[in-house]
Amino acid sequence: MSSAGTLLFVLSVLGCVHITPEAEVEAAVDEATALVAEEATSAMPAGSEAELEAVEPELVEAPAEPAVAEPAVVEPPCTAPGPGCACVDSAEGQDCFESYEATIEPLSDELRAAMTGVSWREGCPVHLDDLRHISLSHWNLEGERVVGELIVAASVAEAMVGIFEAIYAARFPVARMERVGLYGGSDGQSMAANNTSAFNCRVVGGTKTWSQHAYGAAIDINPIHNPWVRGTKVDPPEGAPYVDRSQVQPGMVVEGDAVVAAFDAAGWYWGGRWNSVKDYQHFSENGR
Repeated sequence: MSSAGTLLFVLSVLGCVHITPEAEVEAAVDEATALVAEEATSAMPAGSEAELEAVEPELVEAPAEPAVAEPAVVEPPCTAPGPGCACVDSAEGQDCFESYEATIEPLSDELRAAMTGVSWREGCPVHLDDLRHISLSHWNLEGERVVGELIVAASVAEAMVGIFEAIYAARFPVARMERVGLYGGSDGQSMAANNTSAFNCRVVGGTKTWSQHAYGAAIDINPIHNPWVRGTKVDPPEGAPYVDRSQVQPGMVVEGDAVVAAFDAAGWYWGGRWNSVKDYQHFSENGR
């Protein structure tokens, strides 16, 4: 018998209480204990209950696997003719490289505005509507494939694109190819920069006669490497080291090379064949 039962038995003998079965007494005691515990818990300061509860472990997400970078797409080198690749025969076999690209466009409004008053003005022998803007691939002196631009007469644009395709295939280097307007329309500044250019509304130096450049029907190629020469006068002066044409260096135009051959095939004329002066940089449609 439990202690609670013993106490009730004694009291019943003495006649003090009504006897209740032991199981009912224990159930009542348990219920009272639970009630007291509940009241004690409700009276605890905030947070005390939480401290009594078992702390569940935090769920820590596993770190995500690092993203696998997509392999870089590497264009295969040109080794045979195909899309984007051109090949020509050379002393070592076949020389393959990225294909030549060129576009011919009418002058944009922005380009017209940039040229007006600089490389073109009212009274020039050709109107802006009759000029074309060419962008084309060429090799520079470092052997890099770059894109240059020319302004030429609309009537010679297709021929110019074809000429420079042949020059490109021969890997002839063009130092730079920019509009003369970027040099303030100054022929002297353009030549000093070894810039290849075509249209420029100007007269022949020392005359009142329009240059063929003013018609967009002439081009000067690598002026420093291919200077204008009359006696001891050299223009541009930076071209003096290249007056001796027997010492051929990259960028020089000489008889029998790919540049002269390309212009010959198009029916153009080379100033390097003139008699009184030599204008090694100059090619024109009519020979002037």
